[in-house]
Order: sequence, then C-alpha cells, then structure tokens
Amino acid sequence: MSGIPARVAILLGLAALSTPPRHVDAQIRASERGSVAQTIDGTTIRIEYGRPRLRQRTTAEIFGKEVTWGEVWTPGANRATSFAVDRDVTINGTRVPAGSYSIWMVVDSSESWNTVLLPDTTMFHTEHPEVTPEMLQFASPARHGPTTVDLTWGFHGIGSTGVTAEMAWADRRVSLDIRVDPSLPIDLAADKAAPFVGTYAVSMSGERGNPPDWDETMELYHADGALRARWSVWFWPEMTEEVLIPLTDEWFTFGMMMDGELFDVLRELTFEFTLVEGKATGFEVRLPNDRILFTGTRR
Repeated sequence: MSGIPARVAILLGLAALSTPPRHVDAQIRASERGSVAQTIDGTTIRIEYGRPRLRQRTTAEIFGKEVTWGEVWTPGANRATSFAVDRDVTINGTRVPAGSYSIWMVVDSSESWNTVLLPDTTMFHTEHPEVTPEMLQFASPARHGPTTVDLTWGFHGIGSTGVTAEMAWADRRVSLDIRVDPSLPIDLAADKAAPFVGTYAVSMSGERGNPPDWDETMELYHADGALRARWSVWFWPEMTEEVLIPLTDEWFTFGMMMDGELFDVLRELTFEFTLVEGKATGFEVRLPNDRILFTGTRR
C-alpha cells in the first residue's frame, strides 16, 4: 500500500465491496422458482411458480389467516404463477384459448375456489387484482389433504384426452381438470361407417407370409360412434380393442383402445379402402414409405 494515499485506498476498498456479483441470478431465494410441464396429444401445458415453504409455520397459520378467506391469491410466491398452453383447452368446463396467463385463486373455506386467468404475466403476488365478470374464470374443487411443506404444482390422471393439474400447499389441494382437443377424432357416424362394416380376410404382403399368431380374420363394426375392429394384433396379442380413425372419407389409421379410451395411435399404418358401388371390397395397409404391409379382402 506504500505510495497510495490512504484516501484512495479506502475508496478502492469501498468500490470493491459495492461491486455487484457477476452472476446475480445465482442466489438463494426464500421461495425458489419451479416449473412443471405436460404434453397431451400434442398440446403442451406449462406452469411456472415460486415455491413458498411452511418453515416454522403450521398448516393452520396459512389458509384463513396468513392467506385470508376471500383474498385473491396467486398460488405461488413473488412473481405471479403463470399458466401457458400452446393450443386451446377446456379447464373445469370453461374454454381457455391458447396463450400465457397469470393464475389467481379466490381463497375460500368451502370446497370450491374460483380460479381466474389473466393475460398479464408480469404481475407480482401482492397486487391482488379485483375479479370482474368479464375475466376468464371457473370454479375449482378444493379439498383438505396431507401437509405439503413446499408449495407444489403437479400433473396426474394423464390420459389421451386430458390431465389434472393440482396445486398443493399446507393442508389444501386445488385441482384443474384440463381437456384437450383430439388431434385425430375417432368419431364416425353410422352412415359413414356402413360401407366398411363387415368381415375381411387379412394377409401379410411379401414372400415371407403371415407371422406366427397371425389372425387371418378382421371384423369391422360400428359401436359408440366409431368404426371399431375385432382383430388379434400379432405384435400385441393382449390388446383386444381397436379402432379405425378417419383420415379421409376412405383412408384410416389404426388406434389401440384400453378401458374405453384411446391408448395409442399407430400413425405409421394407413388403411386405404377400395369402394365399389358404395361398399368396400377390401383395403391395403401402407407404411410411410408407401410399402404395402398387409391387405384385407371382404369375405
């Protein structure tokens, strides 16, 4: 320090202490940010939120006291919890357009809270917006549950047509039932299905012949608003429910059903029917490279 005036040395020291850290985002927060996402039939749902913790508080100190009954509360901490969806969905029976929203809930001592979605995702948790009739809102089931120390959002009940998003904190659970529009609706009216209904002899194409356990008979029938198939699939013999999903008036793809719900879609298979005088005489099943995998002939 010799040669440096004491006043300059002090100023340099103060400057070093006041210089902000280089990585300002790498810091501990009282309520760390979290996020969850789920894709259902091509529709992606994402929730981002701050995660308050109980710390030394009991569950009885949260809802009804720290978060008062009737308060418009964001289910998270700091910046308002956000909800984003890239396609239109239905939540608890209300249509929600694709977009990004902040989530607010009107806290209630009953078994139903009012959830409000606002297009402004920059709001802070202390802003408590006034809820007006024109806002996008819907009733949400609320129930008691085991203690959750860290506020948590998660998804459960995943199916081909929707999922349930649930917020859990302290002794409360609030759920949002989210339904998506199917990318390939299976619905087909009886008159549209009639030309294809019947029994077909099916055989694998090529010189190798049919594989072991090949079922040579496929029955197509109409039930519950769809064109369904009875055919023991050689690669998945335990699967006994199938459906033909319309792509055009005469082309279909193959769906697997389980417990009455669409379980999987084999989009690689395209059933191309030949119609003569309004009635199918047979079909060819093609792969994406246009190769014929197997054929069916009406019996």
